[in-house]
Amino acid sequence: MHNTKYSPVIIKEFAVKATASVLVLGLLLVIQACTPRVSPTPASTGTFTIPASTTSLPNSVVNGPLPGCVDAFELVSQTLALPPTHLTLNPGEFVDRVGLVTTGAVYTFSTRPVNPTNCAPTTMPTSPATIITFGFNYLGDFSRLNPVCINGSKLDLTGFVITGTIADAFVEPIAKPAIWTRIDFAVAAREEGIVNTRTLPALANPRCAGWVAF
Repeated sequence: MHNTKYSPVIIKEFAVKATASVLVLGLLLVIQACTPRVSPTPASTGTFTIPASTTSLPNSVVNGPLPGCVDAFELVSQTLALPPTHLTLNPGEFVDRVGLVTTGAVYTFSTRPVNPTNCAPTTMPTSPATIITFGFNYLGDFSRLNPVCINGSKLDLTGFVITGTIADAFVEPIAKPAIWTRIDFAVAAREEGIVNTRTLPALANPRCAGWVAF
């Protein structure tokens, strides 16, 4: 039997090459096991339509600047009507960005007195409905998860004037978050249809766990 002896240098080079081959093979197996990132269809146009929708918003208590509940009231019968809106999609490598510029949205609400001692809702008669037609600029990033969710977004309301008085300063901070969340939902629902070809459940949270306001 002929025994061949190799120098330590040759043995070390062989070990390095063998280790590299194992790492490459392992990486290939991982890549093959991963689900490829889905591309929106059709991605070439980058523009999609969000259909018109009308949604009821939850009641909210508005507390004025005076101590206690003497100037508090409840926003009730709130609805948000969104017109058909063009959504501009800019696909990214990890996060996709969408933008909306909309006019003709309609926010409707009534008010109702609350209990003056603890601000609790009452069953007292409501005021006549107030109707506000406004626009907004929206920017958002979403993740192509299953289902889709919004990582972060920004909403600027335009022409959102309720009474033209100081009372607007108390109503808008309550109304805007509810409107904002609903617009996030409309965007996520449209992207769910594009990316996963499914309908986003009506009670789904459109925002990712780490959602941030831009």
